[in-house]
Amino acid sequence: MMSVDFEREANKIYTGSDFKELSETCIKNENIKRKLEAVSNQLGNITFRADIEEVTTLERLVEIMKASYDEKKRVKAVGKDSIYYDIKCGTTLKEIISELKQDNRALPGHEGQSIVGCNSTSTHGSGITLKPLASLVASVNLVVPGGKIYKVEPTN
Repeated sequence: MMSVDFEREANKIYTGSDFKELSETCIKNENIKRKLEAVSNQLGNITFRADIEEVTTLERLVEIMKASYDEKKRVKAVGKDSIYYDIKCGTTLKEIISELKQDNRALPGHEGQSIVGCNSTSTHGSGITLKPLASLVASVNLVVPGGKIYKVEPTN
């Protein structure tokens, strides 16, 4: 595992003590500006820099995934605008629906089952107007490390 001396890296950018001056220095440098995010744990005893990228197109996601593979970095989607959710196999759909609701999203009609159960049994709908869970997915663009895209969609 590669060790990074963050203090030395930070001193390459700025060595003063004025926050406003530091902010202006970073804003002027586009490469630094897009990576200007310090993250720490709840206790505040571990702090690190995370590269922040805004993904607005599939092409940009592919570029990021290629770079992450080449640089051996992990990628994590975060924020309220993220369409990605980390779901463990025992999570019930009721719990997922509750989480989606916080982001003004929905997954109607499947709240009593677990996500692994739905995927392993091809969950059917529960009425004329409530289609199977799979019908809620139009297609999936799966971008893997290295930037290769697998498009998964229904066939005609």
